[in-house]
Amino acid sequence: MSKQQFYPYFARPGKVQLQIEPRGGQLKGAAGGGRITVYATEAAEVVLDVTATVPDEILRGTLHPSELSQPPAELRLVLQAIEARQRRSIRLTGTGGVYRTAQTLKKRDWCGTLHVQAFLVRNAANPALPPGYARDHGAMLASSDEIEILFDEYAAPPTGGLLENRWVNFAQADQEWLRRQGDNLFALDITSDPPVLFLNSAVDGAQSTLNSDAPHGRRARIRDLTFNLIAHQVWSSLLGMALTELAAQGLQSGPDALDVRELTRWQQAAIQEWLPHLYPEIDSREDALSHLYADLRGHGWTRSLLVHRLPEALQQRFKTGERMAKAATEVWE
Repeated sequence: MSKQQFYPYFARPGKVQLQIEPRGGQLKGAAGGGRITVYATEAAEVVLDVTATVPDEILRGTLHPSELSQPPAELRLVLQAIEARQRRSIRLTGTGGVYRTAQTLKKRDWCGTLHVQAFLVRNAANPALPPGYARDHGAMLASSDEIEILFDEYAAPPTGGLLENRWVNFAQADQEWLRRQGDNLFALDITSDPPVLFLNSAVDGAQSTLNSDAPHGRRARIRDLTFNLIAHQVWSSLLGMALTELAAQGLQSGPDALDVRELTRWQQAAIQEWLPHLYPEIDSREDALSHLYADLRGHGWTRSLLVHRLPEALQQRFKTGERMAKAATEVWE
């Protein structure tokens, strides 16, 4: 089906010529179509010089001959980004069928992909026109091809780790303990191996934000901070339980009986995964495990490990301070 068949009147979709040129040459992207990348520049704002051309043949092909002396039409530039929840429609002015404007975009106001397109529309109704001509005010007569302005760079999603993740509507879950947490964002089930991290699909915006691959922009910063919130709580629980189970071996069988291999598979994996982060000053994993055993044999292991080493390891590994600083710069300024 051709573009023309979508309209019950004469229209010229894709025939308006739209060019966007980033001012200063600091951005990637060619004028005339395709994509322009904004995320690569460190500038707080970018200026885009926009030129749209409406050939005379478009007016002759879409308007009734009686309207050509004073065409009841105007050209609008439409900018919309779903991720940023923004849509702008700008009326362009020009002469000889050529329209120009400069648009200044602040990076903090946008995220994701900005879609830009020019539309020639009727600015007055004419119900007396014969069939085949657009009669209604606002009817689209012609359009340009779309140009994308990329505010976020999309990367491959991360690979899975020691947890299984499941999106579930908590309020409709089979498990009663999940239904009790209908307003919560996440919940952890440690009865299975590996443990399951349940994420609440009923929380507005949670799934689209946490599944976003964008490493830059508002959505990326909100996602990173939410990841940190979840990661701190989940890993504190998992490692706290694994270390407690390991320490319990010493209470049952004597302090020399500590053996990480006697733990469940996920508990072994969690401790081995985090040893270099819990003891960053020790080079070898074997020596770090020996230090862990020594700490667990002491009376103050909960304070040294759970209060001091674990929070420090979590913040270092998940770059909590760095992500907070980036969020403050990109989101709140």
